Amino acid sequence: MSRLSPDLQALRQFFQAWDSYQQILRYNYREHQQIAQVLHTYLQHNCSEAFTCLDCGCGDGSVLAQVFRGLELTSYTGVDLSQPALAQTNLQGLSPAVELMQADVLTFIGQQSETVDVMLAAFCLHHLSREQKQTFLQQARRCLRPGGHFLWADVVRQTGESREQYLQHYNQMIEHSWNLATPEARMLIMNHIRRSDYPETSLDLQAWAASAGFCQLERLYQGVENTEEVWILR
Repeated sequence: MSRLSPDLQALRQFFQAWDSYQQILRYNYREHQQIAQVLHTYLQHNCSEAFTCLDCGCGDGSVLAQVFRGLELTSYTGVDLSQPALAQTNLQGLSPAVELMQADVLTFIGQQSETVDVMLAAFCLHHLSREQKQTFLQQARRCLRPGGHFLWADVVRQTGESREQYLQHYNQMIEHSWNLATPEARMLIMNHIRRSDYPETSLDLQAWAASAGFCQLERLYQGVENTEEVWILR
């Protein structure tokens, strides 16, 4: 049975209030700092030459300086649905060619004809339905050059955990642990998660990636609450 697609209008409304999401970044509640270091280490060891990058769900780019530290990009394209986030992006010096696009990532990637060396997708694909995630992976495989790297960081459900159980678990974590965020931000984020988050299990993600044609699947990071993971798909 198909799952309904998330409400894009709800996503737009959430990301209009970008300060709430900035509090997640500021206080590292989704382990962005650890994930950025994992991504940097992987790219440093596997992309010694200059490379092109497509970043799906780039947000305001606040952690990209850490991800790309000391690396050479020939071009960088960042795509995000949130205009307020893109408006705050400061990527000067990241690459000689930086392009930012306001668009739905699934629509954008489906229209791409050029291929890239590296794709990033951090904390955006859980907004897609099951069918849309599988379509995205197929399009991502098409958009990668031979030997390319797809780095995927996102929230996940545990095996056997329903979406409702995940939502209950995650919202309890926000209420009890995200105490540096304002009450208004916590409420907005919890409402957003209930309306728009559709995380999958690692087993499903692996199966879909293999079906899309990725031959190497490796988990690079698992968060302390077992709710965040980073994968490399090649």
